[in-house]
Formats: sequence, structure tokens, C-alpha cells
Amino acid sequence: MCTDIESHDRAIIEAWRATVGPDDEVIHCGDFALSNRERMAAIVAQLTGHITLVLGNHDRTLSAMLDLGFETVAKRHDFTVPGVGRVIARHAPSAFTPDD
Repeated sequence: MCTDIESHDRAIIEAWRATVGPDDEVIHCGDFALSNRERMAAIVAQLTGHITLVLGNHDRTLSAMLDLGFETVAKRHDFTVPGVGRVIARHAPSAFTPDD
């Protein structure tokens, strides 16, 4: 059980690193963190994999989030999954429109 934000962050980072390999691709659908820039950059630096951040309402601007170390930052992320087809990752899928 986490009793403070530091132990909470350590637990999440440890679970992430135990699950995500260095060559894995991760799409994080927004609201990465609501904290100061130094703390967020320190957390991103400890995460494994190639991370695409799809901006959420608590994330800052595209350029600000790229500065934290995310490989890719976008308002939405389109990709294809073999055997499944096209996937569109959004923070708020209920706000999705086909032209968006």
C-alpha cells in the first residue's frame, strides 16, 4: 500500500519496468501526470519502451510534453494492428468525430 506520492510513483515505475521491455511500444492515452516539470521528466526517464503520449486534458502543450522525454506526443494516434485493422487512440473517445 502506498502512503505517499513518492512510494506511489516508485510502485508504478517498478510495475511499468517489470511489464514493458525496452523495445515495446506504449501508447499512453493522456493525463500522464499533474506535477512539476522536473518530477515528470525524472519519471519519464525511468520508463522503458517507446512511449507515445496522446495528450489529455491535464497534460501541457505538445512541445512541453516532448521536452519531458516522450518519443512522440500527439492529440490522437492512428495505427494499424495486424489482424485487427485501424485503431485510433484518443484521450476522450466520446469526443471523437471522423474528421478529427
